[in-house]
Amino acid sequence: MKPNKAILVSLLGLFCAAFLSGCGAAGGKLPASATIGVWNLTVSNLLVTENLLAEQSSVQYNGEAVQSKIQETPDEGNVFVLVTLTIEKQQAGAAAFTWDQLWMQDADGNKYARMENDSFLETYGYMRQNSTDLTLGKNEGSICFELPKQQASGKLTLCYDSDGATASIPLN
Repeated sequence: MKPNKAILVSLLGLFCAAFLSGCGAAGGKLPASATIGVWNLTVSNLLVTENLLAEQSSVQYNGEAVQSKIQETPDEGNVFVLVTLTIEKQQAGAAAFTWDQLWMQDADGNKYARMENDSFLETYGYMRQNSTDLTLGKNEGSICFELPKQQASGKLTLCYDSDGATASIPLN
């Protein structure tokens, strides 16, 4: 191999190694799980983003297809925190999983509830968790929180209360 080619191959290898080492879950800690009562919660992905973008196709009356960009943004100074979550009931019967018992907590102890209406997630290609109480089986999908940008860059924990106990899943 010529010297120039060897240098080029070496540089390419270093670039690939550096690029690939940056891939993966937040802080290398996901997936993470916790069990509380009859429910097992597993977080497989975390995404903090200032907006969600998608393209939508529509056909006009003349038959022409038109592409339009759509965007969802949080309130000013905030970001979306999307959590991909599997919630699985380990035993028949027993208590339902209720969303009002789930929250995200930042490093300062501030608590944030799941967005009341995160149905927009489906527009952007995310499978959304049901927003009704869960009573059966395995439930997979994403949920969304809206946090102040500064708080979202610190330590985040997903918490769930059941029967007087709290399960905590560190997210980053």
